Amino acid sequence: PVRRGQLMHRFYDVTVQGMTYRRCTLLDEAGVKHAFCTKLGGFGEGECEGLNFNRKNDLPEGSVDKNIALLASVLGFEKENLARTLQVHEAAVLYADKAYGESSSGCDGLYTDIEGKALMVLGADCIPVLLYDPVTKTAAAVHSGWRGTALGIAGKAVERMQERFGCFPGNILCAIGPGICEKCFQTHDDVPEAMDKLLPFAKEHMVQKPSGKWEVDLKGIILGQIIQIKKNIV
Repeated sequence: PVRRGQLMHRFYDVTVQGMTYRRCTLLDEAGVKHAFCTKLGGFGEGECEGLNFNRKNDLPEGSVDKNIALLASVLGFEKENLARTLQVHEAAVLYADKAYGESSSGCDGLYTDIEGKALMVLGADCIPVLLYDPVTKTAAAVHSGWRGTALGIAGKAVERMQERFGCFPGNILCAIGPGICEKCFQTHDDVPEAMDKLLPFAKEHMVQKPSGKWEVDLKGIILGQIIQIKKNIV
């Protein structure tokens, strides 16, 4: 279980058709088809072994498309309805309409109100964040690395949903997926300085070690962005 403040949800692993992925009970309860993928399963080989979706490293050639087809089969969506980001570690969140496929312009987040539209972001150390409003039945997916986190990308996705779909932020469910933890994310002063400049509450989630390096809790900062928006609701 993951508990932060008064929020609690649980992640668990599922294996279907040889593909292992992670689900979140919060989104399960809302009936949202979703997956935080692992590398287990799929058709990639060599350094891209397993469930690789990165077209820049499509080894063997065609394996990324096969992995997308596998994911579509497991989750039950048409692969033609998949929208993907072209990630640039910034804070642009774009609307994915029916025709939207693989982005040719840089963005790190997508949002949609199209039924059957699947949104994909890539992550490893960076944090994937899934958002869903059960009232308007709209969704967003964002890739939140440290730069995107400092720029408030998760909060911007909520704002886009609010502006375009009339979502009430208090209704939006948020699942903060697997990614680097604060014990592993140890950095020099540039990261905490950027965080502190743009997100004053971020200092609560950063600790300086005797070595001079900083431990940065990206998930805590992302959650803080979402909570901040909810607090500002009038």
